[in-house]
Amino acid sequence: MGRRRTDTRKRPVWAGPQRKTPTLLRLGVDAVNLLHDRRGIGRYARALLRRWLTDESHRVRITLLVPHIFPSLVRAPLTQQVGAGAAIARRSEAGRLGLDGVWYPWNGMTWIAPVRSVATVHDVWPFESVSPDARRRRNEQEPFRTTARVAACILADSKFTRSEIVRHLGAPVEKIRVVPLGTDFPPAHADVEPARIGGSQKYVLFVGEVEGRKNLTTLISAMGMLPTVLLRETALVIAGRAAGCEVFGLTSSLPASVLLAAGAFAVSEDFTTVPDSVRSALGLALAAGR
Repeated sequence: MGRRRTDTRKRPVWAGPQRKTPTLLRLGVDAVNLLHDRRGIGRYARALLRRWLTDESHRVRITLLVPHIFPSLVRAPLTQQVGAGAAIARRSEAGRLGLDGVWYPWNGMTWIAPVRSVATVHDVWPFESVSPDARRRRNEQEPFRTTARVAACILADSKFTRSEIVRHLGAPVEKIRVVPLGTDFPPAHADVEPARIGGSQKYVLFVGEVEGRKNLTTLISAMGMLPTVLLRETALVIAGRAAGCEVFGLTSSLPASVLLAAGAFAVSEDFTTVPDSVRSALGLALAAGR
């Protein structure tokens, strides 16, 4: 009998189900206002970019697109704002960077990239508070019209904003996605004691630039209508820029517990004079969707 041959070939070893490698999204971001926008729009954009660059770097690669001739000159301040990890390039080069798309976070498109565009629209205020000056009206409204005409997808904060985009801009509703605003949770300062504003037991918090279209006058009037007992223990805190506003003239007729003092706790453009617990309350409210 012949000798049995031994099969020395290596057999494949089953390594279990294959893990699907996540597709890397190469996203350009219109960073024209990233350094100087201190509105909620700017804070939201910077927060998202920081999150993407730290927690989602395996899924998205960010390129900040700037109008500067020498992008390297703004690299350090941009890195300070959003963290390391983002590439920086001139926006005129967007078509040569291999980007999958460009995100415009600034409530409209002031320039058009030769790739797929996604724009965030928080509101359409130039169509609600129309400027009487023709040139200013055109400059304020044109970025929104460009968005409706060019963007492949529009991100809206709410269903109401979506309906306003459709009403004023005529954008097809099917290309508008509602993405509610959010915040990191738990927010910073979440473990501090509740604020006591001027001895009051509770407070109403207004966050935003104090201007006519924010309708702060209605809130102040409503505070003045509170029963005396409730008003005595409820303060009104305004966090935001109020330069050149008549709010303080309006509040002078209200009881002392409603009076606001700029530079004390009431008004702070950069939030530095707002108690930590007030900032925490804002974060918790956002996280809860209120």
